[in-house]
Amino acid sequence: MGAARVPTRRRPLTAPVTVVAVEFPSQMGRAWFAEIAFAVTVRDPAFSGKMRVGTRVSAGAQIVNAGDRVAGVVELAPAGLGRWSGTFPFVSPFEPGEYDVEITAGPAETPLPGPDGNPVRLKLKVM
Repeated sequence: MGAARVPTRRRPLTAPVTVVAVEFPSQMGRAWFAEIAFAVTVRDPAFSGKMRVGTRVSAGAQIVNAGDRVAGVVELAPAGLGRWSGTFPFVSPFEPGEYDVEITAGPAETPLPGPDGNPVRLKLKVM
């Protein structure tokens, strides 16, 4: 008989994460794909650099990518004391218009804050 296996649960990212930089285009074509460069600070010395990142895209009060969000685990590289950088995938909406984009993290897709503590909201015009 082998050793008993103890089930383990993956813990969601619980350390405070703050977006400190993001290279996001101000306009894109319809349904375009891009790798978005960004940097965060994480106040957890045990942080491994892996986190689930996605986006929430809205037009006014309506979330337009609720059923087709692009999200996944990204590996961030150390970029200074408590600072990590990497890229995440993004696909622009199918319809032309003006959109707000929030960067989300974890299985709960919690919007990430900027240095001011408020969720980062990026503006995007889809042509």
